[in-house]
Amino acid sequence: MSSLLNIGVNGLKAHQTALNVTGQNITNASTPGYSRQRAEIVSTTGSVTAGAFGGSGARVDSIERIADQFIVSQIRTDQALSSELEAFSRSLGQLEKTLYDDGFGIDSAMRDFFAALQSAANNPLDTAARQFVLSSGEAMTQRFDSVATRLEQQRVDLDGQLAAGTVEINELTGIIAETNRRIALLQDGRDADGLNAMIDQRDNLLKELSSWVSVTTSEMPDGQINVFVGKGQSLVLGSQNAKLAVDDRGSVLLSQAGTQFQQDVTGTLRGGELGGLLNYRDNVLEQTQSQLGHLAASLAFAFNEQHHLGVDLRGQFGGDFFRDINDPSLVGQRVGVIPGESGASAIGQVNVYIEDPLANDPSNYALRVENDGAFSVTRQSDGALVFQGSAITAPMDITFDGIRVEFANGRFNPGDSLLISPYGAYGTEMEVILTDPSAVALGSPVALAEGQNNNGSASISVNKITDPSHPIFSSATELVPPLLVRFVSDTQYQILDNTDPTNPQALVPDLGLQNYLQGSQNHILPYVEGTRVVTSSGPQVGGFAGAPVGTSDLSAGANGYPIGQLTVAQTLEDGSRADTTISVAANSSARQIAEQLSALSGVTASAKTQLSVSNLVNFESGTPVEIAVNGELI
Repeated sequence: MSSLLNIGVNGLKAHQTALNVTGQNITNASTPGYSRQRAEIVSTTGSVTAGAFGGSGARVDSIERIADQFIVSQIRTDQALSSELEAFSRSLGQLEKTLYDDGFGIDSAMRDFFAALQSAANNPLDTAARQFVLSSGEAMTQRFDSVATRLEQQRVDLDGQLAAGTVEINELTGIIAETNRRIALLQDGRDADGLNAMIDQRDNLLKELSSWVSVTTSEMPDGQINVFVGKGQSLVLGSQNAKLAVDDRGSVLLSQAGTQFQQDVTGTLRGGELGGLLNYRDNVLEQTQSQLGHLAASLAFAFNEQHHLGVDLRGQFGGDFFRDINDPSLVGQRVGVIPGESGASAIGQVNVYIEDPLANDPSNYALRVENDGAFSVTRQSDGALVFQGSAITAPMDITFDGIRVEFANGRFNPGDSLLISPYGAYGTEMEVILTDPSAVALGSPVALAEGQNNNGSASISVNKITDPSHPIFSSATELVPPLLVRFVSDTQYQILDNTDPTNPQALVPDLGLQNYLQGSQNHILPYVEGTRVVTSSGPQVGGFAGAPVGTSDLSAGANGYPIGQLTVAQTLEDGSRADTTISVAANSSARQIAEQLSALSGVTASAKTQLSVSNLVNFESGTPVEIAVNGELI
């Protein structure tokens, strides 16, 4: 009878415990992070009496958490993605307000500037209209500066948010490490309810951590969980946690417990608030700043180029309207460090010149020096390799994508890395440098007049001037020589030298008869749509090592022109096409290539050689510096 009573008592106790667990589950049904529990009841072993087995009832073997680790992990992944997108969207909304504000954006200021320019062009003698061009230009540059300043301030704010986020992460990882330690102590099973509560608490902490950064985990035999970020960098190892921090460059650094070494993990962090902020800053905001600077540089460059082609009220060719994009005070500020890389900054002066902002899309470039001294330049917008070199030996220049990088002096060692940012800051550097309204070049340097005896209805106008420095514009009042267009028929005309109006002469070389198509626009001077000008850079002369006299062989054999073929297409009278191909030998000079082309029927080619000298120093020797090319003293 006592055995039967014991069996009943044990069963009651076991199921009482199970009922308590059920009650706990019902009570915490709405508790955030609580995991449902279940009492595992097993039969207890009895004794054998008179050859018969006698049981002793049942007991609670354990209280288990009912949790699917796959679902728990998926919740953390979804939390990281949701927080990342939310942070990215919030930052992007601020950018949209900056760029598309009707009263603050750049587009309205640009429209106002060009409207003022058009008004002044229609009334070039109106001083007030000319002054308004200057005022509108200044207002536009101030708008560029304001937008660029706002973008830079947003970058500063983002770095502040990143720093605040790392503080929150450090607090969470510290609590997770301590929770790991307590869970390991409770593995003896004497406090199953406390152990389950600790595991629930840790899962909640990991979920909160995932809202800041995406993490992966692995569980150890003693119940502790290791937490990793990025490409496997440990954030929590057992009861030890690493520390995150943000330096003054905006890079996120990770240091393990008990060490001073800091690892740059900026480029590896994904997901969560930090991932969203980094993604926006490095892939959107940085590109937007570069695009804004590129727009300002392109506008200043193209407008200055066009302004140089016109003449002002004094009959002089126009100067720079906007600040030169390669102002000496700017070219040395376009090089910095690459976020996320520990490579030392090169010791030396590097200048970055924008040769043609219209020749490329805005991008930053990463220059890295390898262990063997060779270096490469990579375009960051698409990862394309744009330049490779065997070594950097200052002074030297390299060019790519309309950019020229000058290594003026210093040394550049293996492991060095540089960030080249041609456009990032120009939004704040653009300014109107013209102050005199009469110096606004609104006029054309070419004066056109129609003969009094003309009976036709054709009219003539200037379409474009590409080279105002040409000797034909050497006189402020007329072309040199003045040109006369004389029609010999309804469809043909001549271009003559009109130096002596009583006796016009053929030009040298004689352009012959030109065709005129009635009822349409015609180029008076010979012009073929799509005509290409091919240029080839010759050798660069290195330093002369202090020698009093330096010479360099600039012969055609050293110009590096590659072997190739040139094909000239010709349209015959019957409308058919005939192609003629010539082979060009390696290292052919410009003159040799021009002679080959000119030998073809219907083709006239000319060659031009340019010589540039830079970084020339006389060292105060007392002897004037003289440069002679082909016996001609320059």
